[in-house]
Amino acid sequence: MEALSGTVIIIALYGIFGASHSWLASEKTKKLIIQKHPGFLPYYRISYNIFALGSFYALLKATPFIDIKLYDIPAPFDLLVLIPQIFSILGVIYTFRYFDLQEFLGISQLERHFKLETTESEQDEISTFTTTGPFRWCRHPLYFFCIISCVCRPYMFLHYGISIGCIILYFIIGSKLEEKSMIEKFGWRYEHYSRVVPAFIPRIRALKNH
Repeated sequence: MEALSGTVIIIALYGIFGASHSWLASEKTKKLIIQKHPGFLPYYRISYNIFALGSFYALLKATPFIDIKLYDIPAPFDLLVLIPQIFSILGVIYTFRYFDLQEFLGISQLERHFKLETTESEQDEISTFTTTGPFRWCRHPLYFFCIISCVCRPYMFLHYGISIGCIILYFIIGSKLEEKSMIEKFGWRYEHYSRVVPAFIPRIRALKNH
């Protein structure tokens, strides 16, 4: 009974987390908020990131522990998980090389805002469409490497396994919403890219003639 109630709580917590983040990340929600508070536009992205970090920390603290171990890799074979873990860390670092990190964090929006001569569109997040680096092999390399990092563990309890399942589901749903926005902004170019390049599982073949 404890395991069942814990499972329900975890799924509910991640459901609330995912729904709130997807709602705040949508262009429709942002437009509604900016209509009421137009001066908030350059602060929107950084505020969203702060909320995301804070709410995820709260989620981790609220997640109940379920004392059921799914598996435990015996020593010294447990050290083998270091291989995919190191691979995923290097992958995340490599992927961030192809991000405008300051734009992603919301810092660039503030810098443009305080120049006082920027237009409204320049105070918003500037979306980019990248098909180089890890984006040649899959459309969401950051999600791919994060999933590897989450899944490859030397041992796993039930509550962690459920959390991983919820995170992967969040990545899948979130990526669909992100891609809908990308198609609205970049049209046929992104549609063609999404047909050629897989979403999560990398294709070891560079994207050509995109």
